[in-house]
Amino acid sequence: MPEVSVILPTCDRPDLVGRALRSVLGQTDVDLEVLLVDSNHDAEPVRTNANVLDMLADDRVRLIEPDPRPFSAASARNAALPLVRGNWVSYLDDDDLYEPGKLAAQLELARESGKPLVLCGYTFVWPGGRQRRRQCDRSVFRDDELLFGAEFMTSLLLHRRDEPWRFDESVGSGDDRIATLELFQRHDVHEVPCVPRALVTVFCQEMSVHKHREAAWWGCLQGLRVARRGQFSRRARRQFLHAAALERAARGYGDWFHLTRLALGWMRQTGVSGWRFVAYAYSTRGRRLFGNG
Repeated sequence: MPEVSVILPTCDRPDLVGRALRSVLGQTDVDLEVLLVDSNHDAEPVRTNANVLDMLADDRVRLIEPDPRPFSAASARNAALPLVRGNWVSYLDDDDLYEPGKLAAQLELARESGKPLVLCGYTFVWPGGRQRRRQCDRSVFRDDELLFGAEFMTSLLLHRRDEPWRFDESVGSGDDRIATLELFQRHDVHEVPCVPRALVTVFCQEMSVHKHREAAWWGCLQGLRVARRGQFSRRARRQFLHAAALERAARGYGDWFHLTRLALGWMRQTGVSGWRFVAYAYSTRGRRLFGNG
């Protein structure tokens, strides 16, 4: 039996899924299986994709072909979850990739910590090729840091199979954070270990950087809705909601007075350290006004 099951949904990215699958099969020092979920609607079926044909012959790869085809990444993952055989579950988007040693490092940390879920750092790559490493300076996130400091993209997760786990298919984004917060509630989790190395490379493909940021904030806001009272401090919840409102104002909701009032409120809460977010909000609003956003 495999130790780790990796769920890899793919949807109409026939030129990219081969790179993602190869990065999983290249993992060493861990027994694994890959559940490759065919969610293609416009592209040819995965089973005839020349980019993956050689890898489909690998007995570690299980091709899942739901009928009807899943309409989202969340529904594709949910279709595969009941089929996993590993003791631990991880995920990968079809346009991203695992770095060597990703699964082994997370599995070792999970065993040492005894926690039901662990994270890792990652490298974010913009469309122009600019890169930035994130979540590589912390080995653990605690309490309010789980709301503000930690990122829970599916490709960064490794969780126990025996945990009830389902992705919310009703939200456009944020299903990963919602599922994670629900896990925290079930087990009263107040800390999550993290491998402080960039073990995943995340490529910003179809969305612009600003749309990616907006989707991230919206996902966080959706996740906060399922967080029970007491899971995070009142101050953290208030600050987070204020940040989400400021993000919306930067996107064109309300007028400039509304944006300025929110910006001043944010600075009162965060002090000088919050100036970068304020600058981002004004520059984003300005780009929208002049047609460059």
